[in-house]
Amino acid sequence: MHQDTVPCLVTLAEEFDELGPERDTASDGSVGDLDHQERSSNHNRDDVSGSSTPQSDSDDSPDIRAIDTDDSGPFINGFTMQKGVDLIVQRCRSGVENRLVEIIYNGYAWYASNGWKKVKYTGSNQHTEHAHFGAKADTGKLENDTRPWGLVEKWGDDVDKQGVKDAVLEVLQSTEGIKAVGLGMDNGMEAQKAGNDPESYATKIKHTDTNVKTVDEKVNDLTTKVDQILEWLQAPPPPA
Repeated sequence: MHQDTVPCLVTLAEEFDELGPERDTASDGSVGDLDHQERSSNHNRDDVSGSSTPQSDSDDSPDIRAIDTDDSGPFINGFTMQKGVDLIVQRCRSGVENRLVEIIYNGYAWYASNGWKKVKYTGSNQHTEHAHFGAKADTGKLENDTRPWGLVEKWGDDVDKQGVKDAVLEVLQSTEGIKAVGLGMDNGMEAQKAGNDPESYATKIKHTDTNVKTVDEKVNDLTTKVDQILEWLQAPPPPA
């Protein structure tokens, strides 16, 4: 990501990274290559001599207002680039999102200028390997607006599954520790009382052992249920 990329698009790129922490980034990019520099493109920096852009703002800072994001993943929780594009287009149409002027993906384009209608893209690059997002020129306002884009909110992994498991195991281990300490204290106190009644002490220990086994069984049951919950959390979400 080029340092001149407007902050709102940096935030969008970060959401894709969060949904695909190990995703292929071969088609990612922001600053225009030689092909882009020969024509007007939001990938080109404004306020730079010889650089052609379809829009500019009132400051003299060079800004890049477009990013390309590789669509090959892998992504989490059933997310795909098409789902992401569809959601952002929906947000643009509803007016919730107003930071973009264009989206291009898989042979189609959506533009703010036509009310975000889906149209066939006529450019030579059909954007079949990445999605293109172009931001609106708006001196330091929308360009710097780093509100969430809604992708992580819908498909993000809010639950750290390993963290949940570790926390539960810690609780279980604490339970085992408390149980052991409690048993030791009980046995110590009972041993002190056992001087004149060893038979009663033996009966007490036997009864305590039975209770411990019951706790162990409950701990095992809880562990099984935790594994079932974690398996459910790891399952892909149902279709929206």
